[in-house]
Amino acid sequence: MTEVIVLKKIEVDNNTIHYDFPYFQCPNKIFDEDYLPIYDMVKKKTRNIDAYEQMILIYLFRCCNNGKSAFPSYATISKKCRCSKRKAVLAVDNLFNSKYIIKKHRGFIKDQKHQVNKNQSNVYYINKEKMQDLI
Repeated sequence: MTEVIVLKKIEVDNNTIHYDFPYFQCPNKIFDEDYLPIYDMVKKKTRNIDAYEQMILIYLFRCCNNGKSAFPSYATISKKCRCSKRKAVLAVDNLFNSKYIIKKHRGFIKDQKHQVNKNQSNVYYINKEKMQDLI
């Protein structure tokens, strides 16, 4: 027998709807648009967003829910979006250069145990100005 999950609405205001079941939101046009332009850093031209870039953008929406920042590593992005780390790096760079996301490098930290510099993950934000075009 299949279990049915019932979403119980617990709070509503002018801008948000909250449920007792975890979920996130992203603009519908990410799925509806036939052409979502992105600048390809390798080919040096504008083209339609590919499935990996779309999935990574949706994943970053999930991580940055409610307009907050997120800091998943490239390894985490590639694991969650089911792609190679190299593809994740290229997709994030294309999303950044196309202004869908804001990416800030956090620099390096020193590992006290091994005295080795360790790269911290980037901080990501969804570019709200660019997303207004998708609403």
